[in-house]
Amino acid sequence: MTARMTWGSDWQGSKWLWPATRRRLKKRDGGVCIYCFDSEDLSIDHVDPTRPGKSKRGDNSPTNLITACMTCNRKKARRSLEEWAQILGPLTGQDPADIIARVKQKLAEPLPPREPS
Repeated sequence: MTARMTWGSDWQGSKWLWPATRRRLKKRDGGVCIYCFDSEDLSIDHVDPTRPGKSKRGDNSPTNLITACMTCNRKKARRSLEEWAQILGPLTGQDPADIIARVKQKLAEPLPPREPS
């Protein structure tokens, strides 16, 4: 049986992101924006939007996806992680190197196990 996908919050760029994968990403990332720690209006961001993949926005593997609030996701746009950290750091009082290290650490973590159906 094929899962039925509908328009809504599970649409990610030009590719579908399965709801279970989205939940597992948010769980891995602690349910907050990895950039600013906001817990409202969360989305999924391509850390490296130029990384080769089937999507025009970059590879859709968990090693390239991170939880981000819509504000950070929109402002980051197609910037590299390094460029975004240099912009975000002064705005939030964070060291850009800490932002980069935190994101890379999360990307290296495996996704939590699938929940039983």
